[in-house]
Amino acid sequence: MQQTAGFMRYAATVLCVGLVVCLPPPDFRVTSYAADQDEQTWQGTVTVVRRSHSESDKTQSYPPETDHHVSRSHYDTTATYQGFRLAAENDDMRSWLGSATVNLTVDASTYTFESSSMDSPVAKLYSEQGYDTRTTGSTVAQGVVKFYRYPNQDDPRRTTCRIEVDAADGWRDRPDLNVWEVGRSWSKQVPRPESTNDVWDKPVHEKHTLAPTFMDVSFDCDPKASSYSGRKQTEESGSDASELVTWNLSHRAADPEAVIVPPSGYDSWLPEAGKDESTRGNAITVTVRLHKAGDPSKPAGQKAKFRFVLSDVSEETGVCLNSPLKAKARGGSLWPDLKIDRASNPDLDVSDDGRSATSRDSAKSATVTITSYDWGAYGRLNATALLDGGGEITAHVEGGGELDLTIPRDDNGNHVADSWEKPFALKTFDAEADDDATPHDVGTEAYKGDGLSLYEEYRGFMQQGRHIRTSPLVKDLFVVDEIGRGTGDFAQSGILPHVVTEDEADFEKGPTPNKGVINFNRGFATRGPQHFLELDDVNLPGLYGEAQGDGPGPPWMTRRVAINVAACLERNKEHPGWGNEEVRSTTAHELAHGCNVWHHGETNYDILLWEKLDPKTNTWQAYNYHDGGSAMVASQGGQESGMEQCIMRYVGTTFYESPAGGVRWIKDGAYQYGAYYGPGEAPGHVFCKDQQGTGVNAPGRPGGPKAGNATKGKCRSQFCVNDHAK
Repeated sequence: MQQTAGFMRYAATVLCVGLVVCLPPPDFRVTSYAADQDEQTWQGTVTVVRRSHSESDKTQSYPPETDHHVSRSHYDTTATYQGFRLAAENDDMRSWLGSATVNLTVDASTYTFESSSMDSPVAKLYSEQGYDTRTTGSTVAQGVVKFYRYPNQDDPRRTTCRIEVDAADGWRDRPDLNVWEVGRSWSKQVPRPESTNDVWDKPVHEKHTLAPTFMDVSFDCDPKASSYSGRKQTEESGSDASELVTWNLSHRAADPEAVIVPPSGYDSWLPEAGKDESTRGNAITVTVRLHKAGDPSKPAGQKAKFRFVLSDVSEETGVCLNSPLKAKARGGSLWPDLKIDRASNPDLDVSDDGRSATSRDSAKSATVTITSYDWGAYGRLNATALLDGGGEITAHVEGGGELDLTIPRDDNGNHVADSWEKPFALKTFDAEADDDATPHDVGTEAYKGDGLSLYEEYRGFMQQGRHIRTSPLVKDLFVVDEIGRGTGDFAQSGILPHVVTEDEADFEKGPTPNKGVINFNRGFATRGPQHFLELDDVNLPGLYGEAQGDGPGPPWMTRRVAINVAACLERNKEHPGWGNEEVRSTTAHELAHGCNVWHHGETNYDILLWEKLDPKTNTWQAYNYHDGGSAMVASQGGQESGMEQCIMRYVGTTFYESPAGGVRWIKDGAYQYGAYYGPGEAPGHVFCKDQQGTGVNAPGRPGGPKAGNATKGKCRSQFCVNDHAK
């Protein structure tokens, strides 16, 4: 269809096309007026049907030859412009422009028959021949629609509307739009001349470009109307071609606004889980509703179905960091931590994976209930309104421009609920951060943290069958207590101990002496395995307790914390006023070794023979143990040194060094004078902050300090529970 000046003229009478299609005169109708429409946009369809038919039957005589020719053909193309939305080009509302999807089809055929009575050898070969050519095809591509409405130039009281359609730019440069396929069949097999080997009755398939061409149509119109429909039949002067244009345009109803409305309590909602990945935890219900654009107080005039989609959903293993055990824990894409459950959403068609759902009935609002399956679950919810009149609107969160509602609320995007973070006044919101620094005098800057990331502290643990979220400010230590007496005085360190059961701790293979790991279900934002310490009751001849492994050092270095409970209780019997202090202090002492804390010194030494001054004879008498055992001497700066009440200090031995003492022994080739240590002090119940000797180690003690200032001391500063500390 090629548009030229004067190409279109409008028929004023009934026009019949072919033998069966009769069309009435041009018909232009205003279909509706609407009060609440968007004058900025139009929508609808425009269809252009072009037809061309011809037929000839003639005989031409050229003495003495005769040539007879018969030809019949039809050529129909249909271009339907649809799915367009025309936007106003200017403020005066006189022209609107938009792109459209164009469905194009062609149906054409040509029949030709020729006969000849010519006497030449070639003419005899072609004395009688005929063939049919059939052309069919279709394609879909992009076009352009433009609509004008302006005062009539001849009569300003009238208004003219004009519709133009054309191919989009670049159409003809697209080879994938070559869609015509031509099949040619001849009436009988006739060889071509010897120059070719082709056979005429063999179908020939060719491809040609199918593309719409420019078309316009004008009609009188009411400038106040919100929709127009009509049709026009045209003829091309001097030919059998005709064109039928039909259109249906309407103002698009003003799009409503779709908003996601968080429920009350959204700001403080935290995910919870059941006992395993198949058990539902808590849930949150979200509403999406339509209202008039720009005016939330007025409901929308349209209804819609609503599509809900969960994205960026966590898929953590287990339900928290230590439950269920690794052998039973599940995770990955088949086990999302947030789901739209069918049971909780009877009015929605829910996908099999629970990540999306669509409301069954059209309404102005819909709700979706999202269930949590993990204590650290996170994800995003977006919603789309599928308008009954066509079109989609992406909902935004009420009160803001965000298109996704984070679940739980997570404005800083670290997958940790804001409401959980807020009370801690965190300085960083990095999900991998491990900045636990409380108590501030426990450990050094190099020893900060407890091996658990911010997200892991938030996701939490099972402790004695109850879920806990640990503090990102306070250092935590997990302990499996096989003795059943707890962690003793370890809490005096300021580190928070958590006693868990065997079913809440697991083991991993690796090069570390300690195989026990507390965060074995780790995943997102983990810093790696963090080990727990295991307390066991073990018979240790001559010892009250022992941290077994490669320590002192962080927990990964200690294979087991062994406590000789019977020996501790026996010592308690020797001092009825102590109660269980020896068990409590020894437990704390050995756990501290499992957290990098050393003795006050390591300079005590053993002797096999010593002499005691006899005051009556003023002579020295030799002594030793009958069983050949050794006696231990508390040296200055050794295990008994430092603060008397410190848990890491030894509390008594056989002798201590004292120049004025009545006992002597050989040390380094010379006599070392000392004294009997006497009854041991009560076990310590705090961790010291410095090296200063106190009590029996105080500098001003009569007879001198038993062991003096600590060589190491400052026990609180030595603590390191972070397995990843450098």
